[in-house]
Formats: sequence, C-alpha cells, structure tokens
Amino acid sequence: MSGAGPSTRVVGIFSREDQSLYEWLMRVLLSFALVRDVKPVFISNNNFVTFLEEVSQCDFAILYHSMRRGRINVTDVLDSLYDGELEVLYRVQGKKKILVVIDDLDDSSANAKNEILQSQPSIGRWAEELFLFSTQEKDCLGPGPDLLIQADDHHSINSATQMKEKLGRMKQGKRRKHPSPSNTITAMHQCRTALMRECWWYSVLGLSSYLLYYFQRSFTRCPKYKYKHYMKRNGYIEDGNNNKINGIAS
Repeated sequence: MSGAGPSTRVVGIFSREDQSLYEWLMRVLLSFALVRDVKPVFISNNNFVTFLEEVSQCDFAILYHSMRRGRINVTDVLDSLYDGELEVLYRVQGKKKILVVIDDLDDSSANAKNEILQSQPSIGRWAEELFLFSTQEKDCLGPGPDLLIQADDHHSINSATQMKEKLGRMKQGKRRKHPSPSNTITAMHQCRTALMRECWWYSVLGLSSYLLYYFQRSFTRCPKYKYKHYMKRNGYIEDGNNNKINGIAS
C-alpha cells in the first residue's frame, strides 16, 4: 500500500465476520500514511449487488477470516465461505490489490501458511498475499498510535517481531488507479457469464419443458386425436369397420 502521493486510498475489509473481530486491523490500516479511510463490508448470501458496488468503490481490498469459526475454510474446501467473493475481488481490483487475512490462529508460521496455500490454491491464484495472525501477535498491539507495545519476555519479543515484519510487508504495493466504470461493468458481465455457465443446465431444462409442452399441445389439437378423445370420453368404441358402437350400452 506504499508509494508516493497524497493519502487517498480507501481500503475495504470484506468479511462474514463481525466488525468487532477486525477492529485491530482497521486501526493498523489507518496508521498507514497513504490510507485515508477503511470501509468494513459485511458479506451475506443475498447482497451480491451491494457487495460488487462496495468493491468498485475501494482502492484496495482485504478478505478477512477468523479461526473463531472453527475452520480455515476460505476457498476450495468443503463449505468454503469465499470462493465467489474472492474471485470477484480479483476481477474488479486485480491480484496485486487483494490481500487475504486469516486471524486468531495458534500457528501463524510460514509452514502453516504454505499448508493453507497448498490446500486452498485459489488464495494464491486470486490474491497477492496471505497474512496469518496469531492471538499472541495481536496481543503485542498497543492502544496508542505506535501500535506495537514493549515486550517483556522472549515469547512476546518473538511475536512482536513477527507482527512488525508482517505489517511492514502489508504496507508494500504499487499505486493503482480507481477502477473505472467500464472495468466495473466488465467485471459484472464476467460474473454474470460465470453464473450462467455454471447453471447452463437450468436453461436446457427450461427449453426441454417448453418443447415438451409445445409438442403435446400441437398433438392434442390434431383432429384425429380430438376425435378419438371425444369417442373415449363419451363411451363409444369402434368395431372393425369403423362403425361407432355405444360401449356402455353394449
């Protein structure tokens, strides 16, 4: 997020988690010189249009997930939470302006990060970087503008060092222009095309139902069919010479 120029960046944090869980991250981002504002955006299953509008209004996007849900199920796994949303962020913002943050971990080491990237490869495909944060690292954040507090033991010193290094890397990045309306329209078209491609069988099913109805209706309008249907409905049968016989009376 670094680079020359005025503080004009708007960073969006997109998540299904409550905002209270990532207040610390908002405070960290606002301490960066180039960040003017941080917008929390809640993701739900029925606000896709609002979600897309919020994405287009940001200069940078962070997808946030907390281990407090019990699982690291961001993408590519059973009951994953952000498969479509992460791809939309990529389509609108571009890979270099997308970060994924996974919080409240017991293990935030490089090995843990590599394991997640291997099991959930879409994170590496759609986002520029994955950041893992442990509860111990967050404990090193102070309430003041300096953020990092004084560590008083070896474990805290190690956590504070890791936190400082990660936040330093988070600040890096190239400046990007605000997405134009044409880019937003293109992204919406790509998303709509992807949804239509995934649900093509709905169209096939609808067409098949229509054709079946059309042929059935055409067939029932056939004079020969209507004649036989009339005979059957009124209790008539035909003998071998096509003479009408009252089937009920006989």
